Parts: sequence; C-alpha cells; structure tokens
Amino acid sequence: MVTAPTFSMLMDATFRKWQEIAPPESYTWHVGEKRLELVNGSEILWRSTDDPEHLRGPTLDWVHMDEAARSSEDAFNILIERLRPYEPEKQLWITTTPKGYNWVYHTFGKEERHGYRHIHCSARANIYLDCKLGAPDGTRSRNPEQREGVCHDPDHPHETLQRMERQFGTAFALQEIEGEYTLVDGDPFFETEALRDLLDSCEIPRTSRTGGAVRIWRPPAVAGKYIAGGDLAWGETGAYSCLHICDWNTMDQVAQIHGRLKEDEMAALSVKLCQQYNNAYAGLENNGLGKNVLNKMVALGYGSHMYWEDRAHDKPGWHTAGGTTGSRVVMLGELEEAVRNMTVRPRAREDVQEMMTFVRDEKGNPNPSPGMRSDRVMAWAITVQMRKYARFSSAPSAKRRRVWSRDKVSV
Repeated sequence: MVTAPTFSMLMDATFRKWQEIAPPESYTWHVGEKRLELVNGSEILWRSTDDPEHLRGPTLDWVHMDEAARSSEDAFNILIERLRPYEPEKQLWITTTPKGYNWVYHTFGKEERHGYRHIHCSARANIYLDCKLGAPDGTRSRNPEQREGVCHDPDHPHETLQRMERQFGTAFALQEIEGEYTLVDGDPFFETEALRDLLDSCEIPRTSRTGGAVRIWRPPAVAGKYIAGGDLAWGETGAYSCLHICDWNTMDQVAQIHGRLKEDEMAALSVKLCQQYNNAYAGLENNGLGKNVLNKMVALGYGSHMYWEDRAHDKPGWHTAGGTTGSRVVMLGELEEAVRNMTVRPRAREDVQEMMTFVRDEKGNPNPSPGMRSDRVMAWAITVQMRKYARFSSAPSAKRRRVWSRDKVSV
C-alpha cells in the first residue's frame, strides 16, 4: 500500500512520480479501485489517510507513507497493524518533510529505537535539484564529470530554493529545505540563522562507547585545557542526563555523555571521561537526586576538579536557581549570546536541534516547547559558565589514583 494525506496529493504527486519511474508495460492501473496490478500478479493499493479507519482490512507486505507528517499518528499505527506478522523483512517506511515536533519526530527523530531507522538529508543534496548541465541531450546529468555549466533559469529548482529562503525566512527554510525539525511559528529563543550555521558544523562522532551513551569527536590534546558542564537526571524511566566536554579555548565540543543512566554509572562515566581530557574542570547541576551523582564523583576523588557552590558547607556542583551564580534565565541568556556570536561549537546535531525547540513564553522566559526536553541545552548553559570559573591543576594525587583503581571503573 502507498498512502498520502489526501487523494489529490496521492494522484497529483506520489502516483504521478511513480508512473515516471515504472515502465508502462509492467503494470495495469485499475482506476476505480485505486489498485495497481503488476505483471507478476502483485498488487499495490493506493489510499489516502484522511480517514484512518478506512485503512483497516487488508493484510500487507509493505507500506509507504508519503508526506507522512501531514497524516495522523492513528493512520501510522493502523498501517503497522496491517503488516504481515512475524516476518521481519516486512516493513513500513515514510517519506516526508518535517512538520514541527509532531508524531514523526517522536517516533523517528527524537531518539534511536530498535527496529527503526531515521535518514536525514537536505534538498540541496538532491542530484536532480542542482541544475548542473552538460549531458549530451541538454538535460541534467547524474554523472559529476558531465556537469560543466550552472543553469540560471529562475524556474529551475536551485533558484526556487533561494527564493524560498528569501521569502519565508530561516525557520521555514530549515524545515522545507534542510529537512530539520524546527518551529516555524512562535518566538524562538535562539537565533535561527546562527543555529543553521551551527548545524553545518555538526559532525558524526569518531567513536562511541557504552552503547552510544559516550561519544567522542576529538581526542584530548597534550596539555590541552577542557571544561565540562552537565545536567543531571536519574533512572531509566526519568529524564536524560547530559555532560558536554569542550576545549576551554575554542568551546569546540570534543566529547559527550547522554543517556538515561543510573546515578553511580553517570558518576563513574563522568569522572573517567573528564580524567581522559586532562582532568576537565566540571560543573554539574546540583538538583534533587543529582546531588547523589556529585557526591559519588567527589568520593571517586574528582572533587578538586569540580565547581563548588559552597565548599565550606559541602555543596558541590552548580545551583541553577539562586545562590551566588545567578538564575536560570541569566545563564540561558549568556548561552543565547554565545550561540548568536558563534563562540560555542556543538558537534552533536541533536544539541542544535534541541536549541531549536526553545521558545520564549508569554513572560519572555526561555522554555522548551511542549513535549520537548532541555537537558542538552541546560548542559550547554552550564558549560558556558564553566569557562568563566574554571581552575586547572596538576594530575590527581596518588591517593585519588588508588581510589579509582580499586573501583575498577571503565568506560
């Protein structure tokens, strides 16, 4: 089965493109039944998703949902049920332009899920939209060696993309051209043009460990100075914990911990990774059960390389609200300035995408959009603060090294 949000979209776009690809002699089209019969006897049903209940009934080998973000999640769930059971090669795939942070984001883009795969690309990477000339018949060529001229016809796709950017603004271009999950409406907290530039500098990690919870972009440099900022949560059913490690001079992200980690696991991973980066100066949020993570890090001998709100009263960590360090709004304001001036360099694409979900509420305060998280953003805000407070010392003492060896913690 192939679907689209409406029959007009199905016939005018999806089916028309299919006809351009399939040889005419390979199928018979039964227009009244919206059914296509292939020469081998297989059938493809063409349906709209405007009334999901009408999708019930057939047993299917595969499903393709075109422009799925404009269809409902109910349609998606019903179609999954129509796939033949116990046959892992049967699959459902969607093609779509994102539409804010709806069910497509939560199902495919929010996090990696077993049995799901998320493929992202920009329209600029489409070889049929580059308008390069040079093929013998004057058409666009897929062979890069045959692309010798650039077409400036204003009706050709690459000019269309430029017009879309000029007319609709950066947020719309991020969604419609770059295929990013973003907020087209509302009042974004971070400057969207800066976020788009930061997206261009994101990279795939060189290595990952601990089931993907630890990701590495740059190895530690000899005598390099590093800082770390973390937002803490607890438990497999809780929110995510996040720790960024950045080069103190350039604010280039070099490593990250992110996941739903137990307190002792988060503490051990944080200490081990920070030690690898020349004892990175670490500030982690002192919030609720997150205090247990901080206390465990101190017990592992890392207290001398951590930020303390009040060492005299045994208060390790960064207190987001109140205290002597300022409020949440202030630290997020400084992060916004750093993003706008491009003085921070996130390498994790997910970090920038989460920044796109931050908006100003009616009082002008920054908050994530409904259903979105803030762990990556808050960790970045604390990391920016650590650049001001960082103090770098020599290698850990022999006593601290013995404590670490006795616990035998490894990343």
